[in-house]
Amino acid sequence: MSRNLGSSDNPSRLMWLAALVYTAFVIYGSLVPLEFRAIPWDEAVERFSAIPWLKLGVGSRADWVANLILYIPLGYLLMGAFAGQSESPGVWGTGTLFSILLISAMAVSIEFVQQYFPPRTVSLNDLSAEIMGGVLGVLLWAMAGRQLSCVLRRFAEGGPRAARAALVVYVLAYLFLSLFPYDFLLSTEEWRAHLTSDRAGWLFAGNCGFGCWAKLVPEMLATL
Repeated sequence: MSRNLGSSDNPSRLMWLAALVYTAFVIYGSLVPLEFRAIPWDEAVERFSAIPWLKLGVGSRADWVANLILYIPLGYLLMGAFAGQSESPGVWGTGTLFSILLISAMAVSIEFVQQYFPPRTVSLNDLSAEIMGGVLGVLLWAMAGRQLSCVLRRFAEGGPRAARAALVVYVLAYLFLSLFPYDFLLSTEEWRAHLTSDRAGWLFAGNCGFGCWAKLVPEMLATL
């Protein structure tokens, strides 16, 4: 008899597969445009030992938030793969430890390798965002991992419950799209500069441009 997606061991295997696929996606996304430039190993080590904290402007802050968000699913998937359906505190503790260690090692490794792929920027800001995102993903699994996994299983099974599950996933994706690119304004000067520019208005922005419409059209379609 064939086993379905709800079998006891399949969810863990699916989590490991998803974690591996998503890891490949993170590595690819972190190294594009894949313009390799060779530098001596000693020089790379010396540079990396002195990577700076950068003062973030609005655009750089958006990149920081994007790095954080990029690693949240990775932490979630790794924790789900390690912990699975277990109720054991020991399994959860071990899964948390190994997930955070793997995420930290991956973040450090990617930041180091980025030195060979200009124009990627290497900074402690990016490293902190990636590790924080991974930790948030681990916490997300601890707080709501089973519920979210149940939503995905219902979606795969089909039927009326799948429609409700799809709505939950759709709302989350819609929020993700609506807030992109996460360029938060944190000071009075940033708010003043934004509100007096031609990119903001009570009804229509003075200069929307192609990039604005490229975001607004998919958002309108998603709302419909």
